[in-house]
Amino acid sequence: MDDDSVACLSSVISCFSSLEAALLQKREEYEKLKLENKNKSFCYQQSPKKSIPKKSNVGVEARNAKDILQNEEDVDLLAKSREMLEAKSRLYNKLEKENNKGKYLVDFQKKKTIEKLEARKENDPPSEKKLCGGEYSSALTDNSSDLADDLSDQDEWVEFVDALGRTRRCLRENLPQIKSEDDALKKELNPSPESKEEHLENLGLCSVDAHREAMRKKWEEQETKLMNKTEVHYQDVLFDEARTHGVGYYNFSSEEGERRRQQEFLNKLRQDTTKQQAEVEALRAKRDHQIALRVAAARNRRRERMGLPPEEPEPELKVEEAVKEVVVP
Repeated sequence: MDDDSVACLSSVISCFSSLEAALLQKREEYEKLKLENKNKSFCYQQSPKKSIPKKSNVGVEARNAKDILQNEEDVDLLAKSREMLEAKSRLYNKLEKENNKGKYLVDFQKKKTIEKLEARKENDPPSEKKLCGGEYSSALTDNSSDLADDLSDQDEWVEFVDALGRTRRCLRENLPQIKSEDDALKKELNPSPESKEEHLENLGLCSVDAHREAMRKKWEEQETKLMNKTEVHYQDVLFDEARTHGVGYYNFSSEEGERRRQQEFLNKLRQDTTKQQAEVEALRAKRDHQIALRVAAARNRRRERMGLPPEEPEPELKVEEAVKEVVVP
C-alpha cells in the first residue's frame, strides 16, 4: 500500500472514532435526561387562542351614552325633589304650630288631632273606652282645648240623602238651598199621579187628524221661508228630524248671520288647534336635537379616551328649519 492510501485509511478511522465518541456522548445525555424526567408528570399545554377583534355596535353605544346622561339628570332631579319636599315639610310644620284657622281653607290641625285621638284610644284602658253602649266617645278630650276646637268644626258639616239615594255632605248653612233643589229634582223624576192624568187628558183632546193638520201647516210655513232664501242648507230641510247624527255633527243655525259666526268660530278653533300641534311638534324636534347632540358629545369623549379620532358630525338641518317644515301652512 502506498502512502496516500494509508493516509486516507487513517483519516477514515479517525472520523469513525470521533463519530462513535459523539454518539456515545449523546446517548449518555439522553439517558440522563430520561432519568431526570421519569418522575415528572406530563402536563398538556393548550396553545393560546387567537384573539378575535370585537365588533362595536353603534346602537348599543348610543343607548349606553344616553342612559348615562339620563342617570345624571335623574340624580339632579332626585336631589331637587328632595329639597322641595323638605322645604314643604318645614312649611307644613310651621303652619301646624301656628293658629291660622280663618286664614286658610286647609285644616292643618286635623291630622294631628286624629293621631292624638288614636294614640289616646290605644293607650287608654278598655273600661274607659266603652261609653254609652260600648261606643268610644270623645268625652276623654274635653279637658284639652285644642282638640275640642278641632272637633267643633266638624259640627258645621251635615249628611243627607238626595233624590237619587246618594249620601251627600254639605255645610249646615247650605242645607236648606240644597234641599229645595233636591225637591225640585224629585218632582221632575217622579211626577204626581194628578199631573200624569192631566197630561193624558190633554193628549186625548188632540186627535190624529188635528195633529196631522198642524204638522202640514208647519211644513208649509217652512217651505215658504225656503222659497225666499237664495242658499238652502242641510238644517233648512230637517223637518223635525228624529234620528241622531253622531258626535261629529254640528247643528248650524238656519239664519245666515248666525251660521257665518258659527263657522268663523269653528275655523278659529281649528287654526288654534293646528298652531298648538305645530308648537308641540317643534318642541319635540328641538328636544330630540338636543339629545342627539348630547349623545354625540358622549360618544366623542369615549373615543377620545380610547385614542380614536372624533366622529364627523352628520349633516343635519337647523332647528329653525326643522320647525318651519313641521309647521303646517
